[in-house]
Amino acid sequence: MRLFSFLYSWFVVVPLMAATTLLFGALCLLLVPFLPADRVARLTAVPWARLCLFYSNVRVDVHGSEHLKPGQSYVIVANHLSQFDIFVLYGYLGVDFRWVMKHELRRMPVIGICCEKLGHIFINRSDTQAAMPLPASTRPAPVWPAAPACCSSRRAPAAVPGSSSRSRKAPSRWPRSCNCRCFPSP
Repeated sequence: MRLFSFLYSWFVVVPLMAATTLLFGALCLLLVPFLPADRVARLTAVPWARLCLFYSNVRVDVHGSEHLKPGQSYVIVANHLSQFDIFVLYGYLGVDFRWVMKHELRRMPVIGICCEKLGHIFINRSDTQAAMPLPASTRPAPVWPAAPACCSSRRAPAAVPGSSSRSRKAPSRWPRSCNCRCFPSP
């Protein structure tokens, strides 16, 4: 059974995810000049994420989304123990948001250019001054411990707005300093 799972993962799931990423990435790049970014994300990123979860045989149950208020700014925090956080948030959170991600991801084929065109936020973690002027937005912004983190995260990057490279507690102050609510609350 383990061998079957391994073979299924590498010879079925990974190629399907790669093909789906290429297909929806191309569709995103075709639509983004003509439609608003939030609509393009709903038309491309949401089905992409749901299909990737489907291929992996991952079932998602969402609880508590009724507590999200439209028009309210949030900082969404995920532990990012696997890449599935991305699929779950995109596919099932049901709100328009912008990722805060390390700038190295901009160089990823397909994903990097799509994220840039959809208005996601790239942070250079080695330059704290460059990370300071995060754009003001009413959209939620998911963050990972590897990117600017907040709330209960224990790992913090060097480039959290308002922190020094040695500070590990500054991320917990970040959402309050930009007048954002954390989701989930600590």
